[in-house]
Amino acid sequence: MCRRQSPANDDNDNNDDDDDNNNNNNHKTPSPPRRHPRPRLIYAVIFTWLASCGGRFTAPFLENQARFTDAQTGMALAAQMACCSLVAPLGGALADARERSDGERHGRVGVMILGVVLGTVSFLGHGVVRYYYLGDGSKSSSLSGSGGGSSWVMIVWHFGLRLFYAVALGLIMPVLDGLTLAYLKKVEAWGGGENADYGSERLHGAIWWAVANIIIGPLIDLWGFKVLYASAILSMMVCIIMTVYYVNAINEFEATNVMLRNESPSQTDDMSSQHHSVLNSNKESISLVSLSQMMCASFYGASFLLSCFTLSMGTSVVENLIFLFFDYLGGTNTLCGLTVTVTVMFEIPIFYVAPWLMDKVGPGSMQHAACVAYIIRVLGYSAIPRDQIFWVLFMEPLHGVTYACSKLSGVEFVNRLMPEGYEASGQGLLTVFQGLG
Repeated sequence: MCRRQSPANDDNDNNDDDDDNNNNNNHKTPSPPRRHPRPRLIYAVIFTWLASCGGRFTAPFLENQARFTDAQTGMALAAQMACCSLVAPLGGALADARERSDGERHGRVGVMILGVVLGTVSFLGHGVVRYYYLGDGSKSSSLSGSGGGSSWVMIVWHFGLRLFYAVALGLIMPVLDGLTLAYLKKVEAWGGGENADYGSERLHGAIWWAVANIIIGPLIDLWGFKVLYASAILSMMVCIIMTVYYVNAINEFEATNVMLRNESPSQTDDMSSQHHSVLNSNKESISLVSLSQMMCASFYGASFLLSCFTLSMGTSVVENLIFLFFDYLGGTNTLCGLTVTVTVMFEIPIFYVAPWLMDKVGPGSMQHAACVAYIIRVLGYSAIPRDQIFWVLFMEPLHGVTYACSKLSGVEFVNRLMPEGYEASGQGLLTVFQGLG
């Protein structure tokens, strides 16, 4: 993971000599423009889109719109997670392959946007049946089951839509992390990585995830779950627009950087050349099997992945079904949205100090912290009496600790092992271990 760089005090004298030589030779080390596009913009719009397509409201959404029972909801979300886990490494490999191929400068971005469009269409499919067919009394009898539930035809339909949505997530999430890691390496090679690290980019996703949920919760209370269909369309359009802006800004930034290097060759130019030579040396594709072997090659690596697997066994249940539990305790959708905001308040500082945490404790200790926070949290949930929902606000900060620490540790662990040009593939393989849990 690229981290913030700090100047070494021991090299001040050498730097003074270098400055004198540069002044005498009228050479100046080029640096990229101070204002340059960053993946934080993509994190912001993608996580807004995720919240707009249900997010943590997905379980109550399915019960309301698909008329699922608790058991059917759990099965649908489990199938979604399993499908996403299988697709994620393939999506990451596809994105990396397009990025490495000739003429595909933004292959990862293209795969990610394909996932956003596919995910939006899949999500809207729930509403087509809910309001076009079931809203018509002449057709509802054949598509609704006894007792107001869903018939087997509708169950298959909604299950299928969740699987298509899972495919979309497999094309988005590992690709987004891989895109960011590749970007940070490129900026460091350009000599502009003073404030570049994964946590600083990722925290913007957490911020807008909280903002979207705190807005969506009250809207659901006012107008029902149908408001999510409109928000999904709007957020998809914003994703496309802002991604096009990001790509254009990146192109302009790269062109400016190339011009600066041509005008004033320096060590930065050599670093960039080495960066591109590494990419060219990776033109021969490395299989997903070989990449997974790199991750499991040591006892530490295998143990770390086992920890990711077991932690996900617990967090997936809480993440997908927790709002149903909050509803049982007497919570409203507005309060559910507020819990997300409380969670993110504790994610942001952890993401911000990620470079310091990685230097001091490493990914292994951060994974331990995530597991301990999860255990304390679920034990606390079990002690909350019914109709005293406000106690969950004291437990939700621990979810922020669990999510941020596990996310940072997993990304860092994989990024240290993956060859350059295979960032998204590595994150996709990590999703397999997490998703199967």
